[in-house]
Amino acid sequence: MFFLLTEDLHALILLFMSYRFSELEYTPTDYEAIKSRLDVLTERMITSLDFSTVDTVLRKYDAIWEEAEYQSMLACIHSSQDSSDEYWQKAYAAEAQGMSLLD
Repeated sequence: MFFLLTEDLHALILLFMSYRFSELEYTPTDYEAIKSRLDVLTERMITSLDFSTVDTVLRKYDAIWEEAEYQSMLACIHSSQDSSDEYWQKAYAAEAQGMSLLD
């Protein structure tokens, strides 16, 4: 099997090779705001009869979840690297509690 590196793929490989977890920025998630945004999107989807609107809403919904999961995962990884670091233990607990709010 022959695999040709495209310019985009090559750039992505270089990005992963220079990746440093410690440089990823963590921003605590505002789960109340996310829940409000998701509720609005859910209502919009329920009342819409248009496929493109439903598709747009689902894409926005996915993007919101993806960002929340990303921040939660960063807090989880940091908290597991050093269980004595109180900041990360609290951050992870807050993220876990927030994620359960969205269920």
